Amino acid sequence: MADWQTRISLDILPATLMILLSCLCVFTAVGCPDVMTSQHMWTTRRADQLIAGCVTSQVTWTLTCVGNWWQGVSSNCSVGR
Repeated sequence: MADWQTRISLDILPATLMILLSCLCVFTAVGCPDVMTSQHMWTTRRADQLIAGCVTSQVTWTLTCVGNWWQGVSSNCSVGR
């Protein structure tokens, strides 16, 4: 009878452990999304930095990814009508 009880205990333990682990595991994506650009902009992404600029001028800027957000000052490459 002891072997039967031991076997039941070992069969129940993994199932219980799986339930506990499924409740304790949390996955969080880290990183910044791609930046939407207009036809008047260009971007280059290197690791946690995004270098962007205007096609029609020498204006450029750099943004840094911190957690899930781009930080820095960006510009506007709109062309006047």
